Amino acid sequence: MQLGPAVPFGPMIIGGTGDGGTEVLVIGNAELAQLGDGFREILIGSDSTGVEITIGDINDPDGEVVFRDPLRIENWNPGGEIWIVNKLVGLDDASLHIRGSGNTTVISADITQSGSISIDDSILIDGTILLESTAGNVALGGSLGRFIGGLQDGTDDFLTVNARNGSVRFFEPFGLNETDPAGTGGPLKGLTVTANGDVTFDGEFVVDGNVVINAGG
Repeated sequence: MQLGPAVPFGPMIIGGTGDGGTEVLVIGNAELAQLGDGFREILIGSDSTGVEITIGDINDPDGEVVFRDPLRIENWNPGGEIWIVNKLVGLDDASLHIRGSGNTTVISADITQSGSISIDDSILIDGTILLESTAGNVALGGSLGRFIGGLQDGTDDFLTVNARNGSVRFFEPFGLNETDPAGTGGPLKGLTVTANGDVTFDGEFVVDGNVVINAGG
């Protein structure tokens, strides 16, 4: 199942009430519920996509967007941005894979998945955020020139990563904003990582606060 805009460069809103005004593609929670269960994969975007994709309804901070099959978001061309503004829940055999442009995936709500979480993009954490996989691995970053940090928009940013039955890997410099072309972002105020397997940092990491790591590997 592939979801994409009728106009290649039009923004997308996935989830929420489905009221997006002039947005080219809006698929609300009611439409998502009609997808049912059993797809091999749900694909948002394509190899040619480089647009603003919003997951959730910015006017409903307590909302949820639920998928029951593996979700893949392809938005890696110039101009691609992803904003996760509602809790993104993956049930049954669901997992999450994001391939972004490097500019940027902003996470403003928790992400909980039955399967793995993989975000190959620059990442900014907005507020106190949980990324949790029940049965898979968590991998953040992945391509050259990415960065991982806090949004730093006036509130402290904290990240908790849980891989209950897997490993956690941070591919990119953590808490540094030298590679951020917009000059935004910076260190988190706290980081907690719990994994049944290994916890790996491939590059330098900076956190302006406490770091707690519980690794079973």
